[in-house]
Amino acid sequence: MKEQWGNHYRFVKKHPNIDVLILSLEWKELPFMHLHQTLVEYNQLEERFPHEYNELKHAFCTMLFRIIEYLNSGQPVTKLYDLPEGSEERLKIHQQFETLRPRGFDYLASSFEQIYYL
Repeated sequence: MKEQWGNHYRFVKKHPNIDVLILSLEWKELPFMHLHQTLVEYNQLEERFPHEYNELKHAFCTMLFRIIEYLNSGQPVTKLYDLPEGSEERLKIHQQFETLRPRGFDYLASSFEQIYYL
């Protein structure tokens, strides 16, 4: 497994796009269909709201990269996007997150939630 995450880490450093980053969710042992639907919904979010959800999208991609980075270096996979309580960015992320499910982004919300609160 360590070699697998090492290879994935090297690959994602060269190609840090969401299509590659999303594979880090395999660590949570989510079914492939969940990963696929998360990617579909992320792309739909980008298409429908290109100038919104910037903080949430940035946080999600950062956390996905950090999963791979932490697994590769043997660190515990926790506190992937640790922001101070009450910080403006944290508040924006929470506000954006709260609108995902009502807008039909259930898989994306689920995936985000599973790694944001580690």
